[in-house]
Amino acid sequence: MLHSCDNPVPVEDVNIYLYNSLKPCGGAVQTVKTDKNGNFLFDYEATCKDNFNELSLRYDVSFSSGILVSRIRVNENEDLGDVHLKDNGWGVVKIKTNHPYTSSDTLFYNLSGTFGYAGSTYSFKTGPFTDGEIIDTFNRTVEKIHDHSRVTPKNFNYPWGLKSGTIIHYDKHLWGGEEYYLEPCKKYNEIVLDISK
Repeated sequence: MLHSCDNPVPVEDVNIYLYNSLKPCGGAVQTVKTDKNGNFLFDYEATCKDNFNELSLRYDVSFSSGILVSRIRVNENEDLGDVHLKDNGWGVVKIKTNHPYTSSDTLFYNLSGTFGYAGSTYSFKTGPFTDGEIIDTFNRTVEKIHDHSRVTPKNFNYPWGLKSGTIIHYDKHLWGGEEYYLEPCKKYNEIVLDISK
């Protein structure tokens, strides 16, 4: 395990959990710690017979926890490659539009919390808008998705919305966000906000 893409130094003594979220065998099935070189190894054979087809790795360090790697196949030898603890997903946010809109239109993005409620934060830009315009760049911690073979992977939620006059359009994005895939350590993954009419 390495600290981050920009700081690829080994991280020692981190609790790593091999985790199964499927029932009835859900939960942590094995725990190890990283060594002084950041290495870790699980030797595990699945025995659960109820739809048990993938695992994930989770971490727990300094009051912080989360998913490191998901979609790990069961009962196969897997080399996960480099695994990063922090700040491994870079994104650039662009507008896609076939209409410039006006100064009465506002695009909300980079939402934290629940839009319209106390404590929520967000960025915004008023129209007119230009197709291909970059409005945001960011660096976030995202999980590495190991097996891409079954469905298109998505590991990042980016809420956004467009208010045109007094009407909010695309409110599903503001309330729930839109799912994207950020490839770890790639500069930059493109996030496209499609406000075409």
